[in-house]
Amino acid sequence: MWYSGFLKTALRKHNLRVDMRVYIGDELEPSTQQDIEAKIKSILSSAIIKGLDVIGLVSRFGIEPGMVARQQAINNKIDLKVIPGQDYVSSEKIKAVFYNIQKNIPQGLGIQDAIKQAKTQGGKVMLYDLSRSTARAISNWQSTPYEPDFVEIYNAHSKAYKDLDIDYPRVLSSAARSGSELEDIPVYTEIPRNKLSSYGLLEEEEGENYTPGYLQNVEGEMNG
Repeated sequence: MWYSGFLKTALRKHNLRVDMRVYIGDELEPSTQQDIEAKIKSILSSAIIKGLDVIGLVSRFGIEPGMVARQQAINNKIDLKVIPGQDYVSSEKIKAVFYNIQKNIPQGLGIQDAIKQAKTQGGKVMLYDLSRSTARAISNWQSTPYEPDFVEIYNAHSKAYKDLDIDYPRVLSSAARSGSELEDIPVYTEIPRNKLSSYGLLEEEEGENYTPGYLQNVEGEMNG
C-alpha cells in the first residue's frame, strides 16, 4: 500500500489543519481518468507529509476528481478527510466553491441562483477572490438562502490578503496545483474540530476513534 510509509495521526486531533482549495493541475483541459488518479496520489501523499488533516479537492470541471480522491483516501485507509468541490464562476464573475454537492451546478448562473441550487443539495459554499464591493453586498446575505458558509481571504497564488469587513468564517488556502506545490506552500487554516462540525464539513466525532493501519499493531501490543 503506497500510504503505509507515512506516519501521521490526523483526525483524532482537536485542532485540524485545513486547506479548502487544492487542484489536481492547471485545468486547462479535462484530465484523463489515469492522469487524475496519478495526480491525486501525489496530492494525497503531499497532504500527509505537510501534516494536513482536511483538504478540499476542487475542479472547475466538477466534483468528479474530488470524488476519486475521497475514494482513494478511503480505500487506502488514510486518516485524511477529502471534501470534493466544484470550482465555480458566476455570471457576475464571482468565484465560489461548492462542497458536498451530489451533482454539478451548471456554470454561468447568477451567484445567488447557483448558491441556492448547491444548498438545495445540502452543499456548503465558499466564496473567494472577493472585491470590497462584492464583500459589502454579501454582508447583507446573512440568514438568507444565499449566505456563504465561509470566505477565503488569502491564497498563495493570488498572494493578495483580502482585508474584508465581513462576519462570515474566514479561511486561508494554498490553491496548489500539484502535490509538490501543496507540499512547498506553507499555507493552511487551523480550525477546531467542533467548528468544522458546526460548518457541516466534519461529522461529530468523525475520525476521533480512527486508528491508522501503521498504529494498529502498536496499540494492540500496548493494550496486550
